[in-house]
Amino acid sequence: MRIEIQGISKTFCTDGRTVQAVKDAAMTFPAGKTVGILGASGSGKSTLGQIVAGLQRPDTGEILVDGKSVSYPYREPIRRKIQILFQHPEVSFNPRLTLLQSLREPYLLRKLPFDRRELCGRLERFGLYEEHLERYPHELSGGELQRAALMRILVLEPDFIVLDEPTSMLDSISQAQIVRMLRELQEQKGVTYLFITHHAALAELFCDEIYKIFDGKPVPMRESGG
Repeated sequence: MRIEIQGISKTFCTDGRTVQAVKDAAMTFPAGKTVGILGASGSGKSTLGQIVAGLQRPDTGEILVDGKSVSYPYREPIRRKIQILFQHPEVSFNPRLTLLQSLREPYLLRKLPFDRRELCGRLERFGLYEEHLERYPHELSGGELQRAALMRILVLEPDFIVLDEPTSMLDSISQAQIVRMLRELQEQKGVTYLFITHHAALAELFCDEIYKIFDGKPVPMRESGG
């Protein structure tokens, strides 16, 4: 899936003042590639990611998916094909549901038959086990919860994933596991990524192309060797 954004802007009114979070953003995300947005906290990179994912409506501009303009809110099948993995994985889970209940939701959404044995086989590929299924989100580590969040997204078979600081809250071992899984998925399925981070070295390692965002406006940097 190829996505282009043209002239995207977004303004918020906070405490009586106006803040322009995204300013005239123009970017292209080629199919099967990873494009990074590098920037400090508060630079507007997460807002831009949420606009691309269809979670926020831009004030101005156009979003094109495979050359066709789309409007907010996204409709099926685009809504399912574009997913987001958040920095804080706990926001993706209902704290009152066990992991098993949460992992069943995408099967219900896609009207797929649910098989606990098949699910357990998938779990092991993500470093999780059947014993985790009866636990609640607060009973899982950050790395376990992020891997579960990624696993749940993949049931929907997305073509494009916004990765919003997906490793910043994890220890180095969990970071490496998530990056390895994402690389393997892209090699196998040709998934396109928008990778949002403040970590320049990780962006260089993981991304095919990098933009740096200044005051809400992404500016292309040199092509990465990743």
